[in-house]
Amino acid sequence: MEEGKQQRDDNGQSRAEADVVGLNRDARVVGVDLDRWLGLELRRTGGALALAVGLAVLALVWSLPFWLGIASGRSVGLLDGANRSSFRGLLLVHGGFLLAFVPYVARRGLRGLERPSLAVAALGLLAVFARAWDLAAVALFGPLLLAGWLLVRLRRDAGYETVLMVGGLGIALLVEFLFVVEEAGPGRLNTVFKTYAQVWVLWGVAAGVMLARLPFPGRSSLPSPNPDRWRLAGTLLVASLVLSSGLYAALALPAQFERGSATANADGPTLDATRFVELTHPREADAIAWVDSLSGTPNIVTAAPAGYRWRPDEGRGAAAPSSLTGVPTVAGWYHERGYRGGEAYTERVADVETIYTGSPDAKARLLAAYDVEYVYVGPAERAKYGDVSFEGVPGVSVARTFSHGGERTVTIYRVDRSAVSDP
Repeated sequence: MEEGKQQRDDNGQSRAEADVVGLNRDARVVGVDLDRWLGLELRRTGGALALAVGLAVLALVWSLPFWLGIASGRSVGLLDGANRSSFRGLLLVHGGFLLAFVPYVARRGLRGLERPSLAVAALGLLAVFARAWDLAAVALFGPLLLAGWLLVRLRRDAGYETVLMVGGLGIALLVEFLFVVEEAGPGRLNTVFKTYAQVWVLWGVAAGVMLARLPFPGRSSLPSPNPDRWRLAGTLLVASLVLSSGLYAALALPAQFERGSATANADGPTLDATRFVELTHPREADAIAWVDSLSGTPNIVTAAPAGYRWRPDEGRGAAAPSSLTGVPTVAGWYHERGYRGGEAYTERVADVETIYTGSPDAKARLLAAYDVEYVYVGPAERAKYGDVSFEGVPGVSVARTFSHGGERTVTIYRVDRSAVSDP
């Protein structure tokens, strides 16, 4: 062949033409693969969304009495930036878990990428921009959430621990933007408290698996020229995390089992959470035991509103005869405001006061309205309402009296519901 002429293959095709045909063929293959991948992803995502919606509807139907009753006064609100968690606060609460998650995901997540440094830079930019926009949770959780999600989607060996990590990150991120509007606690306290309890369960399991694997280099996306050094670094990280996070348990638990504690059982530790009544509230122990022995769930009346502290001499009874027995009371602790609504709870508290201090007719009317069978008059009721008497109230008689140290401490009245009239 003449020099300078295009060389041709056996089919008479020039090399340039062959290159063009090859590129077109590769483009078609890539296009087909991309179409197939997108189809699979759409089917997977659509199936997951359909399943999630179906489960949500089923859960809603199953728990409908809750949503129509207790939860009917609540709503979901959008959290403003001033009330979101700070970067320092999030790091303080979740930093221990993040110290386990980040190296684990980094060693597994970047393997197979042509330019792992580019991926790290992209995630870093996400964190920087989020921080600049004062989105601390997005800056701290966003890159790890995205990396974990991609790891689960693209790698078969990601492990279920990564799924648990991603799930917890999503919940922790969600409560930085949404919260339940309710009256049971200030601000979003209950939203964070209740959801973090789930986050820590998910992360506790995930971190346990990750920490067990960190000291062993295995196959990794990051360079590890000296496996022994990595093993030592991983072991030191695991040991420091376990020891530092275990300090709370080591320091807090002894106080819960100490014999000298005011609420400790004199005979040693016990699983009976009501044994403290005999030690710290002996004046009411027998009366509460009698209420507990009642058959069924008769309605009773106790001092209201009730709080966390049981200090009867201050008029604060904590609705103990109800909370320690399961027998319902007309107005329990003040968290009922969040469950039933402030107006309904305030009305009941006022009615309880009338039952203890009102006229005979008013007492009879309210006892009938609330279907009351017993009225409890103990130290808290006398301290709050003064001398309580049901003289002149039809159908009300003394059921039992209890004494301690030669002094009458508790009187329980029985209400004959057929004798009291409901207007």
